[in-house]
Amino acid sequence: MHDSQYSSQFSPDPSEYHRQVPSFKNVKGRRNPKENIWFFDSPKNDQRFTIATDLLFINVILLEGDVDVSRYVFAASSDEPTIRVYRQDGEAQWWDVKHSKRVREYSKGSVAAAQVETLKLSAAAAGATYVLKTERDIRGKEILFDNWLNLCSAITRCRTMSTEVEAVALKEAFIGQPSLPLSELLRLPDTDPAHMLALVALSLQGGQLRTDLDGQLFGPRSILTRRYV
Repeated sequence: MHDSQYSSQFSPDPSEYHRQVPSFKNVKGRRNPKENIWFFDSPKNDQRFTIATDLLFINVILLEGDVDVSRYVFAASSDEPTIRVYRQDGEAQWWDVKHSKRVREYSKGSVAAAQVETLKLSAAAAGATYVLKTERDIRGKEILFDNWLNLCSAITRCRTMSTEVEAVALKEAFIGQPSLPLSELLRLPDTDPAHMLALVALSLQGGQLRTDLDGQLFGPRSILTRRYV
């Protein structure tokens, strides 16, 4: 391989520079050294995020799979709610993501309790709803989280690739058939399996396709159903 070919294959794409985030600064500056730091490419927001704590990361992944959520925005400061969530129907929610242990430590009249009350008033004034999210809200969603973690990865891997060929093949495959197994879609002739998987993941995220992501791990045997049958 010539040096120029090697360079073009492994050099970063200039169009992707905006997605870069500082990593070492975030890892070094974390308050709890045992706390995980996640660097996540969000398909829903087309943006790379730095996410502190597993609880917040799990909530973000679940937001990616919620077809009723159009986008979400992280707080710019600690005085704001953790995430602002915007739903497809126009509703706005301010999510305050905390461990229940911290919430129990709030006493009436404390500074922390007063901050929560201020957030509730600010949310209402902005036409949004304040929502407290703790680890209790993600219990029983382990399979759903695992599925969307993998589906987001599939989308990200093919983010800059064209899936036009796969889109045509996918549409034709469902003609006269409301449901198909993923394995059949991945074997369609003249298509790339990785591109097809990414397209299926995007279709699940957008609600054009459905499958059981709550009760079973997503894989070749998963049955995909068109939204309108």
